[in-house]
Amino acid sequence: MLAEKVIDLRPDPDRLIDDPTLMTRSLTPFYEACRRAIPSKISVLLDTGANETEAVANFLRDVDLDEDLIAWKLPCVVLCPFYAEAECLRQSAYSVSRLAGAVPSARIVLVKNRFGGSVERITPGSITHRAYRELLSVATDADRIVMPAIAKEYWAPYEGAALRFIKAIAMDPETASRTLKKEVGEVKVMRAQVTKYFRAMHAQLSQIFSLPKGGQ
Repeated sequence: MLAEKVIDLRPDPDRLIDDPTLMTRSLTPFYEACRRAIPSKISVLLDTGANETEAVANFLRDVDLDEDLIAWKLPCVVLCPFYAEAECLRQSAYSVSRLAGAVPSARIVLVKNRFGGSVERITPGSITHRAYRELLSVATDADRIVMPAIAKEYWAPYEGAALRFIKAIAMDPETASRTLKKEVGEVKVMRAQVTKYFRAMHAQLSQIFSLPKGGQ
């Protein structure tokens, strides 16, 4: 969904038992992609989960990526999504702390996921509220954007058909109906919701990245 070339860097879990360092060493292609980014005029995206943050942060620190990024004049952005749930907020705080420490020059961006509820409505003094305060305390200089809510029923069929959102928006209802095996009317509703989400997310990300105008 993201690029012409996508590589799964997750090592074989069975091999990890005998060689725990494999998790860190498996990230080498990411470093090589960053090294080639400026000459080849490409962008590099590393998508990782909270349970992999420790290994990723250790790797970035071990290869002195921050020093190289500065030398290469390659900007680095860390996007950290979160929603109004205590454990998610704690994991986000940990991820921000570790990654910011490993790459001090990185621009930290907190992405508030509206699908998980509003953090503004968290009960003061609750466990969730304390976790939210912890996240804000480790991301004092972070930028903030909002990820609008969209029901899974609207986007999951497109994902199941390996269609990027921008492709889903451009596809005519009849073709989408055949591809997704759904009624034309249902497809039109889905496409309208995906379009609304895509344009809202485009507007938010345009605050961080230089994107094409108009959400197209």
